[in-house]
Amino acid sequence: MERKLVFLFTVFFLVLCGSFLLAKETIRKENFILYVTNLNGNYDIYSMKTDGSTQQRLSTNRETDSLPQGSPDGKYIGFISTRGGNPDLYIMKKDGTQPVKLTSNQIYDYEPSFTWSPDGKKIVYETDVDGNPEIYILDIASSKKTRLTKNTVYDGHPTWSPDGKYIAFESWRSGNNEIYTMKIDGTDLIRLTKSEADDYFPTWSPDSKELVFLTYRKEFADVQIVGARGSYGPSLMDKQCDKEAIPSWSPDGISILYVSWEEGNREIYTMTWDSYYKTWYRKNLTRHPSEDTTPVWSRDGKKIVFASNRDGSWDIFIMNKDGSTVKNLTRTPADNYYPFWWELKL
Repeated sequence: MERKLVFLFTVFFLVLCGSFLLAKETIRKENFILYVTNLNGNYDIYSMKTDGSTQQRLSTNRETDSLPQGSPDGKYIGFISTRGGNPDLYIMKKDGTQPVKLTSNQIYDYEPSFTWSPDGKKIVYETDVDGNPEIYILDIASSKKTRLTKNTVYDGHPTWSPDGKYIAFESWRSGNNEIYTMKIDGTDLIRLTKSEADDYFPTWSPDSKELVFLTYRKEFADVQIVGARGSYGPSLMDKQCDKEAIPSWSPDGISILYVSWEEGNREIYTMTWDSYYKTWYRKNLTRHPSEDTTPVWSRDGKKIVFASNRDGSWDIFIMNKDGSTVKNLTRTPADNYYPFWWELKL
């Protein structure tokens, strides 16, 4: 009897393990690139596979749709659109259906920014619905909106930390634009920069311990990093950088991706930490006389997608993280911008 029970338990255990492995194998991940194109006369959002195939139109209207961001859970796409008159934040399903307007901004030339929470269930965004830009969180399931900042000046460009605990943002509350962090309920405010120049575009490191940002210097900008909770002050990384291209960390936290004007045109660079020599090394990845901008890491950090006009019109390109094997993915007479790398679970 005892041997029979042992046998039955062993069979049950093997079946259970097999079922678990089978379920694990059925979870496939596929990578797509979201981007914006005026192929149809106005700017719409498209998606394509990372080899440039299966280009699919996701938004269809006569106004401008721009700055797409796929949610981490793969269900929705957030974007900015002027279809309601002023630039506002919308979300739609991953196939482009059921677009929903989330904000009602009052100023036409004001373009709100936003980011998804790490679990894809919420969005942190800025809106001027209160008369000046303030930061809110929206819960997608319940549509509940929570206001995090209350000022008479600008609070904007909120970015959610990868660990889900904090939000970094820029604000004029100290007389010029500075970088701040706060908890996701709006408490525990910490000012990270104290510069006479404007600091903006904060972006988190993968471990949520540091931020990279830009400092405005008239014609160009400086790339700087700072401890995310005030652990260390701003450290200059590079000068003569593009004022409009947001710098970003590699998924492994070793490199920073940014755009520089050092050689007279916009080129894509990385600044990489050498743990042996304890120093940063910079590298020009593109080295092309045309314009290269808005670079984005792949989820595994092995590829970089970016926009360039090197083939005449603006197209979306992909290259290895060291700048090799550059490929034009779109190849259309239209202009294509704002790539976003999106990993979906299928």
